[in-house]
Amino acid sequence: MQLEKVYEPQRFEPHWAQWWVESGIYHAKHEPGKPVFSLVIPPPNVTGSLHMGHMLEHTEIDVTVRWHRMKGFSTLWLPGTDHAGIATQMIVERQLAAEGKSRREMGREAFEKRVWSWKEESGGTIKRQMVQLGASCDWSRERFTLDPGLSRAVREVFVSLHEKGLIYRGEYMVNWCPGCQTAISDLETAHEETAGHLWHIRYEVVGEPGRYLVVATTRPETMLGDTAVAINAKDERYQDLHGRTVRLPLMDREIPIILDDMADPEFGTGVVKITPAHDLNDFEAGRRHQLPMIQVINNEAKITDAGGDYAGRDRYEARKRVVADLEALGLLERTEEYKVSLGKCSRCKTVIEPLVSKQWFVTTKPLAARAIAAVDAKEIEIIPENWVKTWNEWMHNIRDWCISRQLWWGHRIPAWYCDACGETVVAREDPDACPKCSGALRQDQDVLDTWFSSGLWPFSTLGWPEQTEDLKAFYPTSLLITGFDILFFWVARMAMLGIEFMGEVPFKQVYIHGLVRDADKQKMSKTKGNVIDPLVVTEQYGTDAVRMALLSGAAPGTDIVFTVDRIESSRAFANKIWNAARFIQMNVDTAAVVEGTGVEGTGVTSLEDRWIWSRLNTCAAEMNRAIETFRFHEAAQIVWHFIYDDFCDWYIELKKIRNDWNNIMAVFEQTLCLLHPVMPFITEELWHQLGAAAEESISLRPYPQYDAARNDAAAEREIGVLQAVVVACRGIRADLSLDPKLPLEGHISAVVDFEVVRRLAGVTLTVGGVATTGAVRSTPDFDLSLDVPLAQLEAQHKRLEKEREQLQKNVANSRRQLTDDVFLGKAPQKVVDSIRLKLAEYETQLAKVEAGLGL
Repeated sequence: MQLEKVYEPQRFEPHWAQWWVESGIYHAKHEPGKPVFSLVIPPPNVTGSLHMGHMLEHTEIDVTVRWHRMKGFSTLWLPGTDHAGIATQMIVERQLAAEGKSRREMGREAFEKRVWSWKEESGGTIKRQMVQLGASCDWSRERFTLDPGLSRAVREVFVSLHEKGLIYRGEYMVNWCPGCQTAISDLETAHEETAGHLWHIRYEVVGEPGRYLVVATTRPETMLGDTAVAINAKDERYQDLHGRTVRLPLMDREIPIILDDMADPEFGTGVVKITPAHDLNDFEAGRRHQLPMIQVINNEAKITDAGGDYAGRDRYEARKRVVADLEALGLLERTEEYKVSLGKCSRCKTVIEPLVSKQWFVTTKPLAARAIAAVDAKEIEIIPENWVKTWNEWMHNIRDWCISRQLWWGHRIPAWYCDACGETVVAREDPDACPKCSGALRQDQDVLDTWFSSGLWPFSTLGWPEQTEDLKAFYPTSLLITGFDILFFWVARMAMLGIEFMGEVPFKQVYIHGLVRDADKQKMSKTKGNVIDPLVVTEQYGTDAVRMALLSGAAPGTDIVFTVDRIESSRAFANKIWNAARFIQMNVDTAAVVEGTGVEGTGVTSLEDRWIWSRLNTCAAEMNRAIETFRFHEAAQIVWHFIYDDFCDWYIELKKIRNDWNNIMAVFEQTLCLLHPVMPFITEELWHQLGAAAEESISLRPYPQYDAARNDAAAEREIGVLQAVVVACRGIRADLSLDPKLPLEGHISAVVDFEVVRRLAGVTLTVGGVATTGAVRSTPDFDLSLDVPLAQLEAQHKRLEKEREQLQKNVANSRRQLTDDVFLGKAPQKVVDSIRLKLAEYETQLAKVEAGLGL
């Protein structure tokens, strides 16, 4: 078939996206003797659709997977989605609210059916988008975290950890979200610096009217639940108050003065209030001193009956009332402005409330110790390495993991309670009755944290707890590519649970990619209005162009600046490849596309053929090295430079001059193979259009590898000198603003292919001699001079004089502004910086012009 004149990716990309799935070519097979490369997808939430962060991640994964597959590995990229407990439940509850309904009115069973129905209708969005964007997954192995097999794995892990004493139920301080009505983990709590106040409150010492201890708090409403104040035993100011009490303002009850190191004599008054039910540090102090816990804020963030006259009020309304009442009683010493680190739910943005609650927890210290050791021993290699420090800081300070959530959507906790005898039963199978007294049982209402099930993802998706062939073949996985934002949510949990239950790390390498930012280097967010929809830009520019644009900025350890200019440039690159293929197709027998792929057997005799094979060989070495080390930006730049410069701008042009089309199909086929992991659609399309069998795929061709025998230093040197001569001739013509079509003559000290120079630069050269008028270029390889008509030189001189005069004025004006104190005092800094930048540009241009004038 004749290639279309215009590169229109929308015409063929959907076809190949579907064909890759329907053909089953990416179905992973167990092939003894072949090296294995396996990778599981970071499962996107079933609630969502792909954003640019996903597309970056999936592109980097796909490049790596396609590369390994072409290198002959038995390759598995396992796809799937996460049930996303809180996020999914919130969406469905909002739908119900719009219908005037609530989940509690519906009941649990009906609500769960409604969520499953929503999941079936909307949950396929991610898969459709991934297929559309060309992800080379094994879709026959697609998984969902609530699949029956994965649910069995979740229950097995929960029960096993409970049997080992690593899961327990107890009262502890949790981050309670009044909006989502559930406990959330520290990692799900986002802290924001917020303008607040610090209130200094007087607590009267009992038995000493008029003597007060002053405490400071950012949350005065919690004082209603104070059960002590603390001083430091070494604080000489309060030696006489050991064992005494103070009167709690507003509540009129005595509370003890305790001795505790949490009171710092050097900070403030050295006295702190203790509210065990509403602050983690106070909770721990309460345990140390056996203090009562008085909960004065409930799950709805309202004051409880224990709050006396303030009962029933919202926490912030109560705060205003408490402050006003303290002031009226003369017990508010002072108020000051204060920056508060406010914890908010990362889902609904509600300010969280620290509450003591009965929850299920995982004892993480022993699990974390083994994960830390695995990273230290390089059993898990984290890339870039700077993330290891962050990993260690978090893992060494890990707290027990609260895994219960007060939701209905998710893995229900496999624990049952007997109200008759108080027995708690944790079991792999649903029990019929209490094993202790045969009484009726009720199951725990809570579900597990979403990250509990996704923490099992690398082995549960492969069939565990069954010892499946997939598990034997593909675990541990080779690599995980993910974002830094879930390093602890997910990566750490997978490491801990994988080592615990498989006895091996879940992955050998973890590559942490950066964020995708906009042209102003701002994080993309809906609130900023700078979100780019990947499906929109791929429809407009083509998937390959968007992939190349993302990869070209994806240096390890840095964020990616994603701009329209970069996408347009990448599309122009794809168009260049398309036009090259059309040109080749019009001049060559395309049936040769799948024939010889190397120097051997292809009749290589010409200088340009020897040169291009040597250059392709170097490109292969550099591409393999770049992909292997996750330097995706280098891989993009290397193959771009080879195709754009070496192949299109030089090799094809040299072949035109020679009218010699031997080898060009073999070179182009290898070039498409080099490019395929980066730009799979255009390479598949061109490979087929140029003669490949319909049932075959370029993605199963061998990836070009470096071969020292293909190096040809002599050819590269000879072509390099020829290129330098052509570039020098073109440079002189450009510097003198000469008509591109004006024939020139010149002299050179070296022997090069004069016909190539004449055809590509419009200059007829002879060896020896020097031009009497014109311009000269000297390099270590040659001296070059061109004969330029005197009229042209005089015109050029006048133009440069005029340009010099204008630049001198610009430089003077800029310098005058930058030395004007009045101007500098009034002008915005951005304006001043802009003038400095322009001055530097003017000075550079002036130096270049003066050099052209010989000054």
